[in-house]
Amino acid sequence: MQRLSKNKIKPQSACDTNFSQGSLTASLRSAGSVCFAIDKVVMGENRNAFCVVRPPGHHAGWAGHVAQSASCGFCIFNSVAIGAMHCLATYETIQRIAIVDIDVHHGNGTEEIIKKINRPSNLFFASVHLFDENFYPGSGQSDEICYNVVNIPIAPMWKLRQTCESDGFLTGRHAFKSQFSQRLLPALRAFGPDLIIVSAGFDAAKHDIGNKREGNWNGDIGMDLTKEDYFWATSHLKSIANLVCKGRLVMVLEGGYGKPCQLVSESQHVLNRDDLSANSLACVRALVGKGTTGNVNLSVTSKRYSNHARLKKYMNVRSSSKVNTSPGNQLNTSPGNQRYTRQSKRPAVGKEDNDSSDSTNRKLNPEKKKEVKFDRIDARIGDEKFINQASRTLRKRS
Repeated sequence: MQRLSKNKIKPQSACDTNFSQGSLTASLRSAGSVCFAIDKVVMGENRNAFCVVRPPGHHAGWAGHVAQSASCGFCIFNSVAIGAMHCLATYETIQRIAIVDIDVHHGNGTEEIIKKINRPSNLFFASVHLFDENFYPGSGQSDEICYNVVNIPIAPMWKLRQTCESDGFLTGRHAFKSQFSQRLLPALRAFGPDLIIVSAGFDAAKHDIGNKREGNWNGDIGMDLTKEDYFWATSHLKSIANLVCKGRLVMVLEGGYGKPCQLVSESQHVLNRDDLSANSLACVRALVGKGTTGNVNLSVTSKRYSNHARLKKYMNVRSSSKVNTSPGNQLNTSPGNQRYTRQSKRPAVGKEDNDSSDSTNRKLNPEKKKEVKFDRIDARIGDEKFINQASRTLRKRS
């Protein structure tokens, strides 16, 4: 270590990262545990991993403190970036690594390192975070496409009071899940990494002190994620990993501190860390496949999954039931339409109509109505065209 000159030392108000006698050892072990987990996952001994480490690291930049940042945000070494570079330097089979940051604060240190290395064909970085001028670190407002950096800023919940609901203003967990699905997942799937590393910060949880306005103990909250949301996000990341990189996914604990529960004195506060434990456990449960994600829609990321696996499952179920397969009831069975089957009952047709060669003079028996129904329709992205086409066809026939 090297002592800085007095003119380079930050003011006391910006010094929130304490360094004690055991800090160096803890930081080295934190980075080492990430490298160890990556080794286990890449060599196939484990499918995924969750690193419970402290101190966090995503605010530590190339030289430690990130320029134009108020502080290092409790970070000493950037364990995620160290692990990524260790992997690229050690394993020839790993050529593309994606780093996803879901901490409530922008991973400015990780972004600075990614831009400094400048290897967009090998590294991808995406951060979903709160952004406000008075919210630390105050960066990550826009993308850096040339460096393969995707920033997804979300307005804090206290902004909702200043904006009319008619403007379609989204904050909180709804904005998080919307941006996560619409921006992060497609970009991650398009990059096609060989390994996914997640900076898993839990300070976006509801009432966590980490997302309070201006760090005020009794301030307004900026985000309200729950353990179900963390389970949902981890399940989606795991699904992407299963599709593109044999499930290789390593999650690293970043922020997450607890919610204020009582005030002992003006200088002493107590935090309840039960939510931090519950949120971490939700991610671990998602990694090992415990529980349910609700509806995990992979249609935006993998046509192979939606067309093949779902078709196979549907056809197995359908084969056990009686299906009308007369020539008049068969629908187009091209590869794109195999998962759709229509079952209909044609009404009786008069004898005079059967003998007539003019199809325009044929009339259905008015006493029996034509019954048309679909056994199953998957209302996924891209199905609207088929549904509309099928509806128009049925209206013409009736």
